[in-house]
Amino acid sequence: MTVTDDKGLWNAFCECLCESVAAIEKCYFEFPRYGEEKDTIRERVYCYELYHQLRCRLDGVLPDDWLLHGELDKSGHKYVIDTLGCAAIPDFVIHKPGEPAGFAVIEVKRAGRRGEPAPTEVKKDFDKLVGFTGEELGYQHAILLVFGRYANERSYCPPEGVRVLLHEEPGKRPIGCPPNEESDRAK
Repeated sequence: MTVTDDKGLWNAFCECLCESVAAIEKCYFEFPRYGEEKDTIRERVYCYELYHQLRCRLDGVLPDDWLLHGELDKSGHKYVIDTLGCAAIPDFVIHKPGEPAGFAVIEVKRAGRRGEPAPTEVKKDFDKLVGFTGEELGYQHAILLVFGRYANERSYCPPEGVRVLLHEEPGKRPIGCPPNEESDRAK
């Protein structure tokens, strides 16, 4: 597959992603847990709702033979293992199944009470995203989406080619981070 580097397609995808993130309600962002005073945050609950919101918006935006897949397990994929040196399970990929290159790969992390995931977890995700956008696998775009009330844009120094989005509260669009484009609300 030759993935188009059409800026219009990328902008349309980003708008769908931002709208999808903003549509995530509080009950999927954080929720009360019996017997505990503070709400809890679960990445998997958030990701399932993000998948649903994206699927509702992507129809007609992406080429017909491209798909959004969640937690696509690449552990049995020799090409990916040979390229990355390990198995990988990205949270989301937008690709044409059966083809080597893809359009976008997305990792999602929840911000902890101090505002950031563990540095080792972020580095692992950055390495995975860089691997997917490298020459061998050829994904065009990589995004790290961090969600949680304590997400802090000063906590991340993404490698070149990786965009960081911060989703600080339900019902709001994510914030984009430097050095990727600008620090305003992602559009």
